Amino acid sequence: MVFSSATFLFLFLPLTLLVYYNPLVRGRAFRNAFLFLASVAFYAWGEPVYVLLMLVSIAVNWLFGLAIGAGKNGSAVVACAAVFNLAVLFVFKYLDFAITNCNNLLGLTLPLAGLELPIGISFYTFQALSYVIDVKRKPALAQKRQRQLLQHGGVGHGAGDRRVVDLPVLRHARRVLRARVQRLRRKAQARERVVKETDALLQRVEKRHPQVGPQDQQRHAGKARARAHIDHAGLLREQPLR
Repeated sequence: MVFSSATFLFLFLPLTLLVYYNPLVRGRAFRNAFLFLASVAFYAWGEPVYVLLMLVSIAVNWLFGLAIGAGKNGSAVVACAAVFNLAVLFVFKYLDFAITNCNNLLGLTLPLAGLELPIGISFYTFQALSYVIDVKRKPALAQKRQRQLLQHGGVGHGAGDRRVVDLPVLRHARRVLRARVQRLRRKAQARERVVKETDALLQRVEKRHPQVGPQDQQRHAGKARARAHIDHAGLLREQPLR
């Protein structure tokens, strides 16, 4: 089944859109699970056997990511992941090529493996390997649940083709931005309190010294601001009021 076939255009795609965007279905978990099953079905239509190879590859690389997230030696895990993924790619894509060249160069008669090339094996193999490498760089990106990795693990070019680490990266960035917003909000609230206290102190200065000149008023205002800054030094020491 290809994108231009009648089966895809008039059966598979409408059915997938109808179920996914059904207003009666509100659960995101169900929609994600259905989208994953639809993607696997789309891939299995052309690769009914090697779809298991893709799922095993994703599961093994998910375990590699969990190992890194658990504090294991990241370099060793990445090396094992590279050996595993490149070995799978070599066996299914380059084994017959290597055997043929050995026979021609060494005069051997080794039989060819005759394995069919799985659809998209290079794509999902390097996608899964890139996930492990990204987790090694940032262990916080490790997926704790396998279904999340399966839903966004490069399941062919079907319904949901996206990078394997898009959602973890977005979640991590959202947490960082949320923390920064909270810090800025606390600083803004502290500044607002300082301004209010400063105004109150200035009013007290004006009441106590109604006849002082402009220079004296500025001096008293400076003392008031300094006093308020000392009261909130824990929050505003990095950016004092001016």
